[in-house]
Amino acid sequence: TQAVCAELTRQDPLLDPDQSLAMIEKATELYTDAERQRGLGTFQGYKNALAQAQVALDLLVQAREITSSLPAKAQQARDLLADLSAEAIGEWRSRADRVKEELQYYARHWNTGLAGDSGEAISALDQVEIDLERISPNVRYQRRFRQSELVEAIETLSHAQSCMAQAQEMVTQLEEQREHIESLRETLEQALGKLTQQTLPAMAAQSEAMLAERQQRFETLQEELQKQLPIFGDPAQVNYDQAVNEWLPSILQPLQEIRAAHEADIQHFQELLQEALKRLDRQWTRLQKLAPHEQPGPEENVNKLLDDLDAWRAETEQNYDNPRKLRELVGRRVANLEQRLETAQQQIIEGRRGLEN
Repeated sequence: TQAVCAELTRQDPLLDPDQSLAMIEKATELYTDAERQRGLGTFQGYKNALAQAQVALDLLVQAREITSSLPAKAQQARDLLADLSAEAIGEWRSRADRVKEELQYYARHWNTGLAGDSGEAISALDQVEIDLERISPNVRYQRRFRQSELVEAIETLSHAQSCMAQAQEMVTQLEEQREHIESLRETLEQALGKLTQQTLPAMAAQSEAMLAERQQRFETLQEELQKQLPIFGDPAQVNYDQAVNEWLPSILQPLQEIRAAHEADIQHFQELLQEALKRLDRQWTRLQKLAPHEQPGPEENVNKLLDDLDAWRAETEQNYDNPRKLRELVGRRVANLEQRLETAQQQIIEGRRGLEN
């Protein structure tokens, strides 16, 4: 066993099998005393000698076992120390401080849990350094791997490694959360830019042609947006998850609905207009067949009626995409023209029937 110890230290001078050597020394003392007990020549002496020899043998077996495991334990300590180098700790502490500073900029997110996560990550890194201070300087700085110090050192280093892994995981999660927030911020700012520079100006230009109920809803959404814009200009006041996933849809969806409804209104009143045009054309054709300029004619001034029809057609062409105007043009105005045409026809028919009679 002593030769094994000597060979280990020859192969790796940093190894110090102090426990094994102490056990060998103790076994040697026990063998020496056993020889002395055997030399007494008594039964009790033989009995004591056998007992001490057995203890010495057990010590040597145990010494050989722990000696053979010493290189592996030393390597385990080296590997743990490599993972817990000052450079590695410094790098992760820098990352923790940097992501903390960056996330504090987003106060609404920082104050709802991220501050606690950041503190926990930094506390874990602090614990790593505390654990490193607890182990023997010989082991920490790899000057000597003393057998009697390695078991406790490995246990402490393993705890430090666990704390390091916890800190790394939490810092990585914080960095991912920062990227998530920044991505949401970019999404929101792009959406707001499109809203303020494209969507709203285009819809504002259309709003004068919208039906009153559509226009009122659009103006309400505009007012809501104007209230929110100053807040969105300050990242400390914004919860970007809520802004993108809740507020933004609450603006975009109604705007889409208003636009779709407006387009549907245009199509609806254009269809009504086409129907009105056909009815008026039929009525005018009937009137012309009655030769309204011959006597007896209608009380209605046919030339004035024709001028009013032409003016109405010109107005419908100018407002072909204006539901607000078209609603009036194909409603009351058409009804009035139809009534005048029908009245003129009836007056002509009745007047000439009376003349015949």
